[in-house]
Amino acid sequence: ENTEEIKKMSKEISELIFGDMSYLIDDNENIFFTSNFHSQHNPNLLSFNDKWLLESHNLGYFLDWGNINKNNFKPHKQYIGFGNINYKDHEKKYVSLPETEEEIMNSSKNFSTSEIYFGDDVNEKIINGLKNDNLIVHFATHNTNISKYGFNNIPALILSKKYDDGFIDAFEIQDIDFTNSDIILSACSTLYSNDNYESFSRLIRAFKISGSRSIMATRWDVESQSAVLISEKYTNNLAKGRTPYKAISDAQRSIIYSDEYSHPVFWAPYMTIVN
Repeated sequence: ENTEEIKKMSKEISELIFGDMSYLIDDNENIFFTSNFHSQHNPNLLSFNDKWLLESHNLGYFLDWGNINKNNFKPHKQYIGFGNINYKDHEKKYVSLPETEEEIMNSSKNFSTSEIYFGDDVNEKIINGLKNDNLIVHFATHNTNISKYGFNNIPALILSKKYDDGFIDAFEIQDIDFTNSDIILSACSTLYSNDNYESFSRLIRAFKISGSRSIMATRWDVESQSAVLISEKYTNNLAKGRTPYKAISDAQRSIIYSDEYSHPVFWAPYMTIVN
């Protein structure tokens, strides 16, 4: 609860990490990390010159260093968003997310072409029918693990259950063509895997296999109203042609300075992983 204590710890850790390299930090706008995402250390919580590092720099995350110079980011013109899903037919009770309808509506406004789906229209048939690549695809929902195909703990996004089983799982995701698309997972704790030997979740792996160029994911459970603000700002930044790591860093900075959401619990969980 004590932000000042977090900042003190951050400064101590940052000095150990950066050491004599501080001049490099000072001279560069962008700082990139490859990460074992099971590590409890969160680079978003590093500090520099008595401020959060994120206040002065854009932080990018890559699965390997070879990805850094391979990115040719062009703004997308087409947006597809899914939110305010009807969860009532599920056996397990999921908290409704009515605020995500506004999140999707506002996020779609800066695109020349957009498709938005709410309620029972967020189903497997619609999502599996996506054929176009080079999209921004925005999921504002819960995620979970299910048993299917003889396996346990298969990660899945929760959809309406009116027409099918109400989930799109990792196996189904990797069969969709998301080539060169930016994926937004506006949900809780999408970054991690239940398997300690995997460096990122099977949900992230599925979108990676599908061909997506970036995936916005979260390190822990996120608060709904701040998630709406982050997602809207991030999507609008992508529409302006900013790279995913600049887009998410700017979105995080937009609430760091607010009175209501300045604590790291609100802005620090978000990471965009460039594939």
